[in-house]
Amino acid sequence: MGNRTRTYFLLSLILLAIPLLYACGCTTKSDGPGLTYEEQLRVHPPPPRNLNGTFQADHIELRWDVPETVKVPHNYSDIIAQYKIYRGTSVDNMSYLASTVSPPFKDFNISGSPQYAYEVTAVHEGSTESVPSQEIIVQTMTTKPSGNLQGK
Repeated sequence: MGNRTRTYFLLSLILLAIPLLYACGCTTKSDGPGLTYEEQLRVHPPPPRNLNGTFQADHIELRWDVPETVKVPHNYSDIIAQYKIYRGTSVDNMSYLASTVSPPFKDFNISGSPQYAYEVTAVHEGSTESVPSQEIIVQTMTTKPSGNLQGK
C-alpha cells in the first residue's frame, strides 16, 4: 500500500469514527471531545439558573436562581463575587451591560427596541466566570390590535 493510499484509508477511518463517537454519547459537540459534565465543572462554574425577565412601565426586571452547588473537586472558589448581565436586541448581538452582587437586576436603559435578549454569568472570587445562563427575550412593547375597535 502506497503512502497516498494509506493516508486516504486512515482519513476514511477517522471520518467514519466521528459520527460513531457522537452516537454512542462518548462526546458531544458542545462539550468537546470526551468531556463529561462533571469534568466540565472542574474548570467551568455552572451558570445561574431559571433566568426570567419582566417588562415594567420604565424598566425590565431580571431574576434568576444561584448556580447549582458543585459537588466534584474543582479549581475555582465557591463564593460568587458578582453576576454579569449581558444584553442585546437579539441573542446574536449580546454585549456586557452591567454587574450586580445579587438578583434581581433592573435595566432602566430601555428605549427604541421592541425586545431585548439577556443572559447572566456568575463571577466567582478569583475572577472565574461561569458559562452563560440560558438566553431569554423580553418584549418591551405590546402589539396594537388591528382593525377598527370604535363602537358604532
